Amino acid sequence: MKEQQDISIIRRVLEGDTDAFGMLVDHYGSMVFQVVYRITDNREASEDLCQEAFIRAFRQLSQFKGDAAFSSWLYRIAWNLSMDHLDKARKQTWVDINELTETHNRSLPATEPFDTMDTAERRRALTREIERLAPPDRLLIELYYQEEKTVKEISWIMGLGESNVKIRLHRIRKKLKSRFGIEENDELQSSDRL
Repeated sequence: MKEQQDISIIRRVLEGDTDAFGMLVDHYGSMVFQVVYRITDNREASEDLCQEAFIRAFRQLSQFKGDAAFSSWLYRIAWNLSMDHLDKARKQTWVDINELTETHNRSLPATEPFDTMDTAERRRALTREIERLAPPDRLLIELYYQEEKTVKEISWIMGLGESNVKIRLHRIRKKLKSRFGIEENDELQSSDRL
């Protein structure tokens, strides 16, 4: 759905055609669910948070000023709800620091060097490593590389400064490269966009 279509639908909703909001839900529902699921990694919680994101978007639609794309505005609502959910869950859960370190420090087996893999194997390995990132880092990478959001849009969605987004992207790339044993000047294939 193009931005002009979004704006047209938003106007209709604000003028009283509340059923038109369903078009936005239909179009962006799976996108919002994916954002939330990437963060929570819990289907049931994601479904609830997705529904809550659309309820908030509907209630706050008059506050949408068009400074950012509607999709970015919606991403931000979903992001904030998801992070609040994670904060509440963290307060209720005790995690063994050794378990956390082991989970996030896994790397490829020594018998499978990155430079010997074919393109499909590299993509699968990279996908596995991205899935092991902390939820905010994983979402940042996915917004930038898969959703092709700009640094400015990601900054707005995640509530970070643009320089902070750039720094985090750099650190995440560096972390991924080190997990694969790739030298800092080496590049992953451009098709992998890292």
